[in-house]
Amino acid sequence: MSERSERAVYNKTNIFAKRSGAMISIIISAFMTGLTSAMMAFDLDTSEKQRQKQPMFYGFIKNGSDQRGRTYFLMTMMSTMHNLSRSLGYAILAVSDKNLALRFFVGEVGLYHLYKVFRKDYFCQSMIDGKLSGFLVSFLASTLVKVVADFSVSKAKQSVKCEPSRANKH
Repeated sequence: MSERSERAVYNKTNIFAKRSGAMISIIISAFMTGLTSAMMAFDLDTSEKQRQKQPMFYGFIKNGSDQRGRTYFLMTMMSTMHNLSRSLGYAILAVSDKNLALRFFVGEVGLYHLYKVFRKDYFCQSMIDGKLSGFLVSFLASTLVKVVADFSVSKAKQSVKCEPSRANKH
């Protein structure tokens, strides 16, 4: 085998090792995000205080260690797969057309903000006086909540009841 062909084989192997390392890292990150999301939902759902406060929302995890373990595993896998599909979907879209990926993201977050405005709970996260500062804090907080919830399957934000803040009363 010539030196040139040996170098080509080494480069292909080296590229494969780098790619497989990156894929393993992505999969581990998605799994850890799924695990964290499932843990938060599991802890809230199995909390006696939460079950008493909102019995129609909490309580989907049955009592019994066998059922709880199976449910926790399935919640972790579902969160992991959701995170992988969202992340890889955005990555594929960004590789094909970065401008389209950005427009899709801005459109999705924009629709979320409109939804919050129409529900009249846009300023609920802000406890700051003043319309402009309240709007900016609400905008940043809502955007952050949207991005984190979309990429971690955390639905805890949907269960939070919004009380009008002082910024709403101005």
